[in-house]
Amino acid sequence: MLFETFLMTLVLANPGIAVQEEDEKPKPKWLPPEIERAADVEDLAAKEAIKVFTKAFGAASEITDKKYAMDDLAKSRHRKIATVFEKILLRDREGALRCHAARCLAKLGMPESESSLIKAFTARINRDDDDVLEAVGIALGQTGKKSLYSKFGRKFEEVGKGGKSGMALLFGYRQDEDALRLLSQWLDEPRPTNVDSPSNPPASYWKQRFAEYHYVRDEVVWAIWRITGELIQSEDEFREWEKKKKEEEKNERRGMRRRRG
Repeated sequence: MLFETFLMTLVLANPGIAVQEEDEKPKPKWLPPEIERAADVEDLAAKEAIKVFTKAFGAASEITDKKYAMDDLAKSRHRKIATVFEKILLRDREGALRCHAARCLAKLGMPESESSLIKAFTARINRDDDDVLEAVGIALGQTGKKSLYSKFGRKFEEVGKGGKSGMALLFGYRQDEDALRLLSQWLDEPRPTNVDSPSNPPASYWKQRFAEYHYVRDEVVWAIWRITGELIQSEDEFREWEKKKKEEEKNERRGMRRRRG
């Protein structure tokens, strides 16, 4: 009781101190930024906005100025505007602008945005660009709710660290339970199980794997937390959670059968 009184006195004297409620579940230290959505516009307004954008984008010589023009256009939500950003994402030679086009499509949050982003993830121009794949993965997560694991799950091992980061956030945003097992494999530091085995990959493989692990782990922890509601920090913890969940589902089915009987 004395400690509780002391704690409340400390909080009242220092409003900046946050006290976690007893029933509040722990959250990851890292959280992705929120996104600001565009406002719907009519056909004529969209046509005018595209006209203004085309002039400003074409006249700009610096990438920063081109991004400003894109940001202005991304304030308006319309299918024709989504088409403009798709062209940049699939054709522009400058990777930084393709990244920004992905973010702009996320702001629109339209079915057309999702279609464009899926095309971009497999497009030849973006295939080896980690930054663009990361931006596209994040944007895809922010533009819909249905599972995309069947479309992207197998690509996780094929892409670099940026692509992995984007895909982890994609699965997290969409709360994709199908991706949990894959994500859990990136909770622990990678290490060879048998160093002396001839089948053990070379040192270069483990160096790359280690770098990818450290790049994506925060995103993986966040994605698993977003899907499960639990802060899971290791593969052992994930297996425990999985075991507990299966047991709960089993007991729930038993309860339903008893109520029916």
